[in-house]
Amino acid sequence: MRHIVALAAASVMLLGRAEPLTIAQAFDPNSVSQAALSPDGKSVALLFFDGNDFQLRFYYILTDQTRTFHLFGEVKEIESGRRLTPRRITWAGNDVLALDYGSLALSVNRHGKVIAELGRAVIQRAELGNADSPWLLVYTDAAHNDIALVNAKTGDRKPLTHPPGTLGDAAFDRHGEMRAVTLLNTDAERGISTFSNWYLPAPGMPWQKLAEFGVNEERWTAAYVPDKPNSLAIRSRIGRDTYAFFDYDTERKKMGEMLAGHPTEDILEVKGAEQGAYEQVVTGGMRTEHVWLNGAWAGVQQSVDKVLPGRVNVLSGNPRDKVLVYSYSDVEPGEWHLLDKRNGTMKRLARSHPPTADVRMRPMEITQYAADDGLTIPAFLTRPADGARNTPLVVLIHGGPTVRDYWG
Repeated sequence: MRHIVALAAASVMLLGRAEPLTIAQAFDPNSVSQAALSPDGKSVALLFFDGNDFQLRFYYILTDQTRTFHLFGEVKEIESGRRLTPRRITWAGNDVLALDYGSLALSVNRHGKVIAELGRAVIQRAELGNADSPWLLVYTDAAHNDIALVNAKTGDRKPLTHPPGTLGDAAFDRHGEMRAVTLLNTDAERGISTFSNWYLPAPGMPWQKLAEFGVNEERWTAAYVPDKPNSLAIRSRIGRDTYAFFDYDTERKKMGEMLAGHPTEDILEVKGAEQGAYEQVVTGGMRTEHVWLNGAWAGVQQSVDKVLPGRVNVLSGNPRDKVLVYSYSDVEPGEWHLLDKRNGTMKRLARSHPPTADVRMRPMEITQYAADDGLTIPAFLTRPADGARNTPLVVLIHGGPTVRDYWG
């Protein structure tokens, strides 16, 4: 890892020459919104905005070459006709990408040519254990109540059905079949609304109702459907202060052992479980933490964190070959690095906001204060650069009731 350490040292030297952020730099629109490594680890797709137009850029790792395509002029929303901007890219195999515009999703090939209209928004890849699979899970209506399996190469789709009600949450098995849902049902005559949780034992069988909750009651939701029959992994904080993942017996309709939990931080995600292996747990405390349970990935994470200290470093790819690193912090808006594990080198591919690359930003301190009733409130605090005290305070209040701010 000698080359990686050298790269880190160069980055530290840049920080010493940094200047304060100007208003022009803060509002400069040039940006990279996302990067994604192809399943075979041979290329990286990136979304660029140059201030006027969005671009899809492919970086080919073996040849160290780049191809850039402008994204089809103006893509417009079906109902309003307003211009849409690409927000997310998802690989569907190694030769096709899904471009998500928020209310419209399209698939494109490596030449930037549109292949098919997929629906309204991509949820995720359908077959997480099959890198070559072109199948995606997609919301097909504006209300996100209807879901289908869609082939990104052909546009073929298979609608997935659920019992009557407004879809709140859905969970899938490793084949991309929707096997658990949370629905909102409203009795207009009685003026009563309830949430209900349902389970599908197997495709083609009838749905089974597992639980019902009032709209103001604490409830659990299904996170994923393991291969184990009559079993769910659910996310719940019933009887707890924080969300944790639990096993759930669908025959007994009873919560079982805890699968992943933390006494003071919510568990946001458990990765790899759909494929029968718990690889990573993501926690949602004041600073997001990515904890690897897979030994190979844990070693890569430790090496990257040493090179890029004081940041959240998000890894994807193959822990023994090519790894895409998204690195951000309170003073770094974000950048993508490509780590070649075989030869021990790391190359920076892009910054999320290039105009702020060499500016000096103030850190977000994690603090807390007591409310009038004594309740402890966590908060982020950014102090003046000159260390002045008793200065005016700007308070940025987030929405509610479940919205929060994040470090970074």
